Amino acid sequence: MSRLTAAIMCVLLLAVAAPASAQDPTASIADARGLSSDVDLLGTEVLPLEGLPSVMAFSAGTEPVEANDVLVPVPASPLVGAAVIDVAATAGPDGAATADSEVADVVLLEIPGVGAVIEVGAVRAAVSLDCDGVATTSTTIDRLRILGQDVPLSDVIPANLAIPVEVPLPLDPLGLAEPLEVATLVLNEVVADTDRHGVSVSGIHLYVGDTLASLPLLGLDELANVDVAVASAHASSTCATVADEVPDSAVAVTVDPGEADADGIVGVDITLTNRTEGVATVTEVLASLPPGTVVVSTSEELFGAAEGLEDNPFRADVDIALAAGESITGTVFVRLPVDGNPALDVAVTSTEGPGRSGTVVLPERVAVDDDPDDDGLTNDEEDEEGTDPVDPDTDDDGLTDGEEVNDHGTDPTDPDTDDDGLTDGEEVNDHGTDPTDPDTDDDGLTDGEEVNDHGTDPLDPDTDDGGTSDGVEVMDGTEPVSTPEDDAANRVDGADRVETSVEVSSSGLDSAAAAVLARSDVFADALTASSLAAEVEGPILLTSPGTLDGRVADELDRLGVETIYMVGGTAALSTGIEEELRADGYDIRRIEGPSRFDTAVAIAQEVVGLGGPVDTVTFTRHDEFPDAMSAANLATWGRSPILLSTRDDVPDVSMEALSTLLAEDADALTLAGGVAALSPAVEAELLAAGQTTRRIAGTDRYSTSVAFVEEATDLGADLVRTWVASGLDFPDALAAGVAAWNDGGALVLVHGQDLDASPASGTYLRSNAEDIDRVVIVGGEAAISRTVERQIVEAIGD
Repeated sequence: MSRLTAAIMCVLLLAVAAPASAQDPTASIADARGLSSDVDLLGTEVLPLEGLPSVMAFSAGTEPVEANDVLVPVPASPLVGAAVIDVAATAGPDGAATADSEVADVVLLEIPGVGAVIEVGAVRAAVSLDCDGVATTSTTIDRLRILGQDVPLSDVIPANLAIPVEVPLPLDPLGLAEPLEVATLVLNEVVADTDRHGVSVSGIHLYVGDTLASLPLLGLDELANVDVAVASAHASSTCATVADEVPDSAVAVTVDPGEADADGIVGVDITLTNRTEGVATVTEVLASLPPGTVVVSTSEELFGAAEGLEDNPFRADVDIALAAGESITGTVFVRLPVDGNPALDVAVTSTEGPGRSGTVVLPERVAVDDDPDDDGLTNDEEDEEGTDPVDPDTDDDGLTDGEEVNDHGTDPTDPDTDDDGLTDGEEVNDHGTDPTDPDTDDDGLTDGEEVNDHGTDPLDPDTDDGGTSDGVEVMDGTEPVSTPEDDAANRVDGADRVETSVEVSSSGLDSAAAAVLARSDVFADALTASSLAAEVEGPILLTSPGTLDGRVADELDRLGVETIYMVGGTAALSTGIEEELRADGYDIRRIEGPSRFDTAVAIAQEVVGLGGPVDTVTFTRHDEFPDAMSAANLATWGRSPILLSTRDDVPDVSMEALSTLLAEDADALTLAGGVAALSPAVEAELLAAGQTTRRIAGTDRYSTSVAFVEEATDLGADLVRTWVASGLDFPDALAAGVAAWNDGGALVLVHGQDLDASPASGTYLRSNAEDIDRVVIVGGEAAISRTVERQIVEAIGD
């Protein structure tokens, strides 16, 4: 904006008192403020002042620095306002500094019942200073009006011209009382910095006394002791010494910087001294800081609870009354920039006038050991990381803070960055693992679990080189650091047959909507349950006939089961069990008949009811379990319900059920076992009824088992995980048949004490060794001995 020239200009040329002795390095500061005050009275009788523009330029003797003009239109309030504010500042590399501030159209004071007391048009203040100590100040005032009357000003306004402001009492309409002197205006206020390295000029400075406070009925208490500066400019340089003719400030401001510590923090003592003969109340402290200098903290005695420490310049509103000649000292702690010598300039505003310290060069950041703990991080870097600058290993993990940040990318404040159970130092120094990766070898075990719990190698996913990762071995229950052969088999067992059924269920299922519950001591009703368990995709669980085993109850809850199929009548599973389960919220469906034959038919009909007619039905002998356990492979993979028969005769209930079970294009009926199990008479009876039959059998129970496994393989079973159970007892095989199907495999029966006693099974395992990765052995050592386990591992390892 163009500078207004209409009005009165006062130019003060200050001669050099003595040649300036330049300091090294030369630094200069220039700053300008449009409006300033010790209070924010938005909406009252004094101009809203907070947040209006100010600029500061600092040069340390290398390049000129110019603060961009700030052109701010300020909307008027109902009482007061400023039309525009324009400020600029330049600090040069030769120590010269200039500042310029202009404010237009201001109402400084308005009193209800009196009206506008002080009005100004456009005010401009400018100052320049060079290393010869020549300071040039100028003030331009376009219009000054008090109580509606223009104040005549001569062509040359003396420096620090004081004009009293008197107003009539608002409660004295007849004008009988003497006017009250409520304020003083100082025009062209020029004062030297305390150290005489700089000079300040304010176009207009309004000092409101305490008269208004003595008239509480007027509601003007807040205006007591208010001062407002309009258009202020300041220039200061370490190479200048301003002539003694420039008046001193009312409050002397001295700055005494101490030594910088290892972190580049220096405590700067700031002392304020009242030079007047009365009380001077300091209302504002303003510290001009160059870029790179940061206020860290301030002392309470001078600055109180100062806010805005991150601001530059730093400003603190205070209320400190100093008696004549009294001093007060406070400390500002600033962090020095890494390079250069910054300067500090402190300004104060008081009821008796402004004060200024001048440009004070702060000490150069001392070239101290920036890494006192020799950990590879500088103090600044330690600040950024939040580590202890005097402790090389802040988190006591065996790595220095520098090694963590620079070499390994770990957190120097967290001893176990990846939360794997090993400290970062243990990982790097002892095990060679990655401290930022909880599972260095990606085997499913954390590095800490491998070292602390299992003794495995956290750098080798298969510690015993058995072909199965350590994580899978731990999950399957095998020993990841034992012989490699151990990888080939894992055992699923429990303390008894009930717990084994629970372990089989939990090893393969995370959840199930339904489960089949059978008695644990007699096989008759449970023989045919495998097809139903497969149909509902749930496990077969065993319990005693009279009470529900707590382990089974827990497994039902873990799986989230909703429907339970109880196989057999109340003699098989008591009413007490049923009532307990119903009370727990389960949907109970009891499947029973007057005989085991009827129960088998009822199970088959439930399968058809759930999924529709079947293509085949398998007949097994009712009083022996091995063939029925083998037939579970077909019952699950071929959806072939199992019906029971005597050796020589098909029961009527079984024969009659065929018409309700089989689809129209049903395949042949399957007879499980040789003629010793189901005689030719059974086959003839079925043929006479118009059925087509086929027989799956071997020379003994084990070769029959193999024959059914091959049938399941043809239907899609995978040999990768082959399940094995004893052919000498039914409970483990009963639970394992549907579990093998759920796992994608098939169930092979073996002799539990000697694999050679079940030669067909051993031959089958050896001949398919290339396709078998793992054998799941169901049952404890009483069911399948360790000898048989080793024989199985050898068979599939050949």
